[in-house]
Amino acid sequence: MSSVRPIIEAEEMHGAGQPLVSYCAFFGLTSGLMTHMKMHGLTASQNWFPNSRSRATGLLLIGGGLVGGYYAGRFLFAD
Repeated sequence: MSSVRPIIEAEEMHGAGQPLVSYCAFFGLTSGLMTHMKMHGLTASQNWFPNSRSRATGLLLIGGGLVGGYYAGRFLFAD
């Protein structure tokens, strides 16, 4: 009989770097959003995607910031 205890869910999440990975993904998303808004000269009260070019760059910057922040957090904080 084995004397090794099973790994619990909290230990798995800690090994994956949570919650720090989620924080990095959130800050990557917000930095992508802020870059998109600055690039197109937008404010928070305006339409964030007024034309097709802003939709394309918004998708790349916001989505890329989210994915980049997530993988940077995994690289820095995961086991």
